[in-house]
Amino acid sequence: MPENNSGSYTEQPKYRCPRCQTQTCSLPCYKKHQQRASCNGKRDPAAYQKKSQLATASGLDRDYNYLKGVERQIDVAGQEAEDRGIGAKNATSKNVLRGWRADSALQRYLVQNNINIEHAPKGMSRQKNNQTRPTKSNRIVWTVEWLAADGQRTLQHDCTESDSIISLYETHLADLSHVEGQPRGSKRKRVELSSTTQTSQPDSKPEGDQETISKEAASGATATHTLRDSESEPQGEGDASSTTDDSALKETNSSAATTEHQPPTNSQEPTASTDTVNPEQPANHEPRYFYLLKTGTSSTSKVLLPLKEEASLTASLKDQTVQEYPTIILLTHSPEKLPSGYILLEQYLKAQASEDAELHAALAAAGKSMETVKTELPAPPSSSSQQGEKEELDAESILNMLKRDIR
Repeated sequence: MPENNSGSYTEQPKYRCPRCQTQTCSLPCYKKHQQRASCNGKRDPAAYQKKSQLATASGLDRDYNYLKGVERQIDVAGQEAEDRGIGAKNATSKNVLRGWRADSALQRYLVQNNINIEHAPKGMSRQKNNQTRPTKSNRIVWTVEWLAADGQRTLQHDCTESDSIISLYETHLADLSHVEGQPRGSKRKRVELSSTTQTSQPDSKPEGDQETISKEAASGATATHTLRDSESEPQGEGDASSTTDDSALKETNSSAATTEHQPPTNSQEPTASTDTVNPEQPANHEPRYFYLLKTGTSSTSKVLLPLKEEASLTASLKDQTVQEYPTIILLTHSPEKLPSGYILLEQYLKAQASEDAELHAALAAAGKSMETVKTELPAPPSSSSQQGEKEELDAESILNMLKRDIR
């Protein structure tokens, strides 16, 4: 096989090198040309071209490939910047960046409520997911992370600072239900439907009996729930008239009467047991407790701060420190009966104070013994100098051992 078909035409050349225009007959021949001439085979976009060569097919092809290469590099650079969280891509991210200015409404809000935010390094997932920002009306919307007992983490954005913990959690549940495919209504309706659905669907109820489910939901819900649901229907659209209220009450009464006159069945027995229960608290509802996860602790267990579910988000975060955004843990255990792996903030602070006191006492005792050893040692002669250094070393090793045991 010839090394250069342009000089030795033992075989008919078929290809031409884009960079140096050397003709080759095959791929092995082209590889040999690259090794011999140190040619990379890439067209030089800055190479001189005659005017007569610009309006040719090869000239147009050369320009097209150059422009496509530039476009490809821009797309790759933009995608890489987006993946790394560099630059503001939308109005939300611009508002987030604007909120961290020293004179912003968010900073005034944090100072007023003594809320300290620890920022993660730029490009980390927690930093990129944080959408806490001020609105145009100078209200603060938070990003909240919900952590379940099984370790599942979910994020909720646009959490208003004045909303209560329980309302935020119910809204989050409704949003998760919408993601799974359930129909979407107004915000208030989605929150109430989540609690109503849990009340009207016990575990023993068949899934396919849609008519029974709707009747039980109507009989178990209060008049307030019925009026609120009627307000969020598309026909009402924000202003519920007296006619709508009367019709909603009539439908509720008729549904309740129909359910009462029906013969009792196995599927309706759970409804009779839940009539005496508060509709806001389902019969099969497990107790739930909300805790704020404390960051930057030295404990191997999660340090928790109990939260009141009716307290606002601002009141729950006042005088606290969070990393980018708060993490709220939902457990079925009360603060007095926390499972292993969790500890209350009060207990953690007491343990830290006790450890610090023991450490100071040990250091004071060790320092006194070291001073005693140094003063009681005689002037070291040349023969006993090594023994004095050994005793000093033993005192230091004892101090280090005490430090390790206390920690």
